[in-house]
Amino acid sequence: MDQLTEAAFIPYSVDRNGPIVTHLCYADDTILFSSRDQQSLQNMMDKLKRTSNNLFRTFIEAKYCKRGHRVSYKLRPGLPQIWKRHMEIKEETEKYILWKIGKGNLSFWWDNWTGQGALANLGVNYPTPKGTKVQQFIRSKKWDVTRLQAIIPHRLVRIIRKIKIHPMDDDRPVWTLEQSGKFSCNSTWNALRTTKNHTFTGIKTWHPKLPFKLFEKRPPTDEIVIKKFKIQGTSKCTCCSQASCESIDHLFSTSQIAGEVWSFFSNSCGITIQQGTMRAMIMRWWLTKPKNKVEEMILQCIPIVICWHIWKARCSYKFEERLQQCLSIKTVSWLKPAPGGGGVVRDHNGNFIMAFSAYFGKCSNNVAEAKTMLMGIKWCKTNNIRNLIVETDS
Repeated sequence: MDQLTEAAFIPYSVDRNGPIVTHLCYADDTILFSSRDQQSLQNMMDKLKRTSNNLFRTFIEAKYCKRGHRVSYKLRPGLPQIWKRHMEIKEETEKYILWKIGKGNLSFWWDNWTGQGALANLGVNYPTPKGTKVQQFIRSKKWDVTRLQAIIPHRLVRIIRKIKIHPMDDDRPVWTLEQSGKFSCNSTWNALRTTKNHTFTGIKTWHPKLPFKLFEKRPPTDEIVIKKFKIQGTSKCTCCSQASCESIDHLFSTSQIAGEVWSFFSNSCGITIQQGTMRAMIMRWWLTKPKNKVEEMILQCIPIVICWHIWKARCSYKFEERLQQCLSIKTVSWLKPAPGGGGVVRDHNGNFIMAFSAYFGKCSNNVAEAKTMLMGIKWCKTNNIRNLIVETDS
């Protein structure tokens, strides 16, 4: 990785005159550092591709796979954490890796190059050493059918004969969950995760437009920290004139500051609330029937935003002894405009020529549209614009 600095690579440094850092090596892990520009990332990926076949792979196989292929190993007690985790996900991920045959430098028995999984796991009554390569069953750029039939069932031979060989190319892995064949974290996550039934609170909490989430009994208030970590100390809230025990319900619902904040927003939205648990307070908002989509979004987001800012203010004062500035809130309302219309005149290239608007008094929307078109046509006629295309939205 140190050789990357010789190319068009922007490394990382702590400060302008500090030492250049490209990587940090640990016992079982390596952390890479780079600028985020495309050329630096591409240089790093090219370097990894050139060294992956003889560095990381050699290290893993020499340490954990001395006697067999890595796919053949099973999870057992006493394994190191890195290899234990590898064994846990191997069974799930190997079935999504399909090798395209090139020069045939693959394990004949253990790599998934037929689409059926490892041949050694398909009930073959034959020794399955990891050193057996696919290229040993290729003769003159074609499959050696006679040799295949001698060690595997005929049904597998029929499948193998349909597999194309590209002897001039390297063997290439394909991630079958993607049409492009390239690995992606998104497809892997969707394939491996354990999904649960959607709940009402889960849907309301995971709003796509809110970067922060609110989970009950997760914020580390004094009460939770003392109970969970068995720390000897006192709990003192910072949100009341007379301090009391800082619990989740007290901080977010029944405290003096929380009560004033909830009352302000609840009165603005016409919601009647009573101080109780944080869950009851939030559910009162979420169960209020909205009049439209905008109000539905407001009723869903405001409780989370309130709790988030209460938590920020609490941490700011508790750890930095700093009070957050109060925000001035101005009520904004929308008044129905008087009936009218307007339009825009553009040339054949879409360039702006003229715009207009007018008040028509009491009339229907169709009458307003007709009067607007008439005004635009009259203006074009006055300015000697004859070839017209008129577009309206009703």
